[in-house]
Amino acid sequence: MKEATINMQEAKANMKVAKINRQVANCKDDIEFIVKDIMMYKLGLEESQLIDSADLQDDLGIDSLDVLELHSEIEKQFNIKIPDEEAERMNTVGKVLRCVQMKMS
Repeated sequence: MKEATINMQEAKANMKVAKINRQVANCKDDIEFIVKDIMMYKLGLEESQLIDSADLQDDLGIDSLDVLELHSEIEKQFNIKIPDEEAERMNTVGKVLRCVQMKMS
């Protein structure tokens, strides 16, 4: 009986962890959706252009002023602060997404 109780407790704990993992995944999906929506709206890009490896300036043709506006809008929408030195490293779609996801976790 004692073993069954322990197994039941372990099962409940595993279910809680699985639920938390699903919530985190949903949050990451939501963040990705919002960031890409900002990029499409603010920069006039198509969703098909927003692949992780796309370089903001070289591949997407975004100038430095647009990059600053993008960072500003992301900071406003997510209520986060992106230091300048970190913003300089956010040169691809994927790096922008990962930065925001890290700040929101």
